[in-house]
Amino acid sequence: MTTAAFLDQVKRLGVELAANGDRLRCSAPAGVLTPQLRVEIEKRKPEILAALAQERGAQPAAPPRAIPRLPREGALPLSFAQRRLWFLGRLEPVGVCRRVVVVRVEPKRNPRPLRGNDRGRLSHDAAA
Repeated sequence: MTTAAFLDQVKRLGVELAANGDRLRCSAPAGVLTPQLRVEIEKRKPEILAALAQERGAQPAAPPRAIPRLPREGALPLSFAQRRLWFLGRLEPVGVCRRVVVVRVEPKRNPRPLRGNDRGRLSHDAAA
């Protein structure tokens, strides 16, 4: 069965397929997406993505490129953060305390507003 025929068959069953980059999104009524149909869709995923991209008039998504590996002989270049820390160390070499403080506020878990004593405790913890 061709990819076009397979897509027509799937549409008649009420299954909607959509491309999202290199991902395939599937929406189907309850009970329609059988394990056999799921396996067939997974097997034909690259062809389905190409067909959906062609329908949209877009180019099929290219596979992600690998990050090139740097040669390991000699010294490796420093990252921006490493250069910044080196500079700060040269600026104040002794007695400098550098801490990164990350605070995540999740109002769904703790909806109560911070009281005055909570603010003092938070600022004290951050300064410690």
